[in-house]
Amino acid sequence: MVGMSEESTEPRYSSRDEMTGLDTRAVLVDRLRQSLSRARWTGRSAAVLFVDLDRFKNINDTLGHHAGDLVLTTSAERLRGCVRDGDTVARLGGDEFAIALIDLASADDVPRIVGKIREALAAPIVIDGKELFVNASIGVTLGPTDGDDPATLLRLADVAMYEAKKAGRNCYRLYSPAMNARAHELLELEMGLRRALERNELTLYFQPVIHLASRRIEALEALLRWKRRDKLVSAGEFVPLAEETGLIHPIGAWVLREACIQTRAWRDAGFAVRVACNVSGRQLQHGNLTALVDRTLHETNCAPDWLELELTESSLMRDTTETTETLQALRASGVRLSIDGFGTGYSSLSYLRTFPVDKLKIDQRLVQDEDDAGRTILQGILLIACGLGLETVAKGIETEAQLERVRTMGYEAGQGYALGRPLPVEDATARLAGTR
Repeated sequence: MVGMSEESTEPRYSSRDEMTGLDTRAVLVDRLRQSLSRARWTGRSAAVLFVDLDRFKNINDTLGHHAGDLVLTTSAERLRGCVRDGDTVARLGGDEFAIALIDLASADDVPRIVGKIREALAAPIVIDGKELFVNASIGVTLGPTDGDDPATLLRLADVAMYEAKKAGRNCYRLYSPAMNARAHELLELEMGLRRALERNELTLYFQPVIHLASRRIEALEALLRWKRRDKLVSAGEFVPLAEETGLIHPIGAWVLREACIQTRAWRDAGFAVRVACNVSGRQLQHGNLTALVDRTLHETNCAPDWLELELTESSLMRDTTETTETLQALRASGVRLSIDGFGTGYSSLSYLRTFPVDKLKIDQRLVQDEDDAGRTILQGILLIACGLGLETVAKGIETEAQLERVRTMGYEAGQGYALGRPLPVEDATARLAGTR
């Protein structure tokens, strides 16, 4: 055609991913659009698989980018080997891949292909003589059932993939409309949570930890609440989202500061009480926790031994070398440390010798289990704690019978609705004044 240069015959986009050699998103979208167009008159269907490698960041962080690149290229080859010639495998970026299964005679073929992909990815990858195992979370959408355009199918497959992540990773989920509703709900929750700090919507409640022999308050656990739309939302409903989005760092810093300010106020009022704060695993692993605690204690004029940090078993097990160093630094500063919910997670007794903790807070499921096996476990944990010089708190005490059982066993302290519910600061202060 007159006036066209040679350059105009070049592709409008790059058709290959430079690292893996896979197709790009643009190629996948074009082929998927063509398949959906044919499906309108052939009655056949297409499927989109959104594939995300689980914990890929840990590979880069621990083994380096060379290992990460090898994982990506190997995974790309395996994905390509699991599909037909007419299907499309694309790298979307990072550790995310998408597969377009074209012209499917039946949606029943999809689970078989997904199983083949999972099996292929699960084979070990040898790096520097060591075997590395990689799994993936996969979200699946069907066209035109779930959507009649590529953008919709990719977006909803992404939604389904996150459902697979939440289900524990290394699995797949088929998209359902309920997932999309949940995704919109989470997006709205995230947007609200990002504004919660600046709008002063977060608050702390305090639940007493009672010394069982004297019935005096020996500590108060700071529990985060969100005043959202005239409703008080407990931390369990939004902290997982805060961890996923990184908001846990500013929120965790706010909790620590407010707890220290309140501790200082109670001490000035003559109440010799400690305050315990829960620490997220994200804060422990990636939040420079020692520096944050030191700075907060200094700025609030709060003594280190007035503060207790509660950590879950799962957070302690993620990187034991780094975790041990962090805990040792915190312990050296004078801050008290406890393992929260002990007894139903990893419960690795050898780590009790490694981690410099002061206290075990026994999981409420054990405290509330009234059969002989539960009683034996409670007694065994108490015996081990005493032998290691660790304090114990029985959590989740809701009845007088549970209270009497742990008291007669020899547990030093308890916490639960039978001993005191979480209270706003004014009521917590009144409770302290009443037991002085």
